[in-house]
Amino acid sequence: VPVSGAAPLPVMQTYPVATSVPVSGSATSSGVSGTFSPAMGLPIWLRISGTWTGNVALERSDDDGVSWFAATLYTGDALAWAQNVNAPVTEETVSGAQYRLNMSVSSGTIVYEIRQ
Repeated sequence: VPVSGAAPLPVMQTYPVATSVPVSGSATSSGVSGTFSPAMGLPIWLRISGTWTGNVALERSDDDGVSWFAATLYTGDALAWAQNVNAPVTEETVSGAQYRLNMSVSSGTIVYEIRQ
């Protein structure tokens, strides 16, 4: 079919519906969140809210949760926050990878959600 106004080139990317189950909760003391198993190829969104002080680090495992390592940018900088955030933080391309939050809470309550 020739390209025309009625038959334009496809220029919009579409995404499949994520089948992953969000992980959410709150923390008033240091610890880790539940495990998030993402669908591949879709952005992973992190929401951290509440009134708190401390540090939240995203961790990743690719061996079914036996070992956990800091999730990092291409530069090697850890994905970690000391303030509220609501943003896409990474995208997964390895089947079976898992994520969790490692939270160090000095005061207050951290409310969190990892989803796609």
